Amino acid sequence: MKKLFILLLLPLFFCSCRQKPQEYLITAIGADYDGGLYTLYFEAVIANTEEEGQKREIITAKGRTLLETVENIEKQATLPLLTSHCGVVAVGKGITRTKLLGIMRYCKENRDIPLSIQFIKTDNPEKLLKTEPISSISVGYDLVSIMQKSNKKLSNRLFEIYKSQSPVLPKLTLTEKGYYFD
Repeated sequence: MKKLFILLLLPLFFCSCRQKPQEYLITAIGADYDGGLYTLYFEAVIANTEEEGQKREIITAKGRTLLETVENIEKQATLPLLTSHCGVVAVGKGITRTKLLGIMRYCKENRDIPLSIQFIKTDNPEKLLKTEPISSISVGYDLVSIMQKSNKKLSNRLFEIYKSQSPVLPKLTLTEKGYYFD
């Protein structure tokens, strides 16, 4: 009888071991600088959640340097971070030209972040990324879609603006009704 019971439990054991690992798909990054500290916001979609569907989360960290802040984000993350799906970097008021060039250099040197990632300015990257997505699972994917459909010629992808010493970024304004480019 014990052998039969063990044989019946074996398939349950093997099925539970084959679940796909969960991962954070980073869809957007927000960055700001104030009081000598960087603040980063990573919008993450939790992938491979078969039981519960997809979930969205904002991971936030502060640090004295950009690299320290990224490390603090990584320390908080309970799942692996995949930045290869990131479509947007939203920079706030505190990001000067020099700091923007540093963020662009970090993105270019990070082999996982696509060179087609788009940069935008906004007054409050935290508020932007914490809004409810309009038409997809993430604000980052919504923003990429809006920029692709825009009538304006936007030259804000990393590979287009990286060499520029003074990149001009489109400004996104957040209102109660949604967001739009000025």
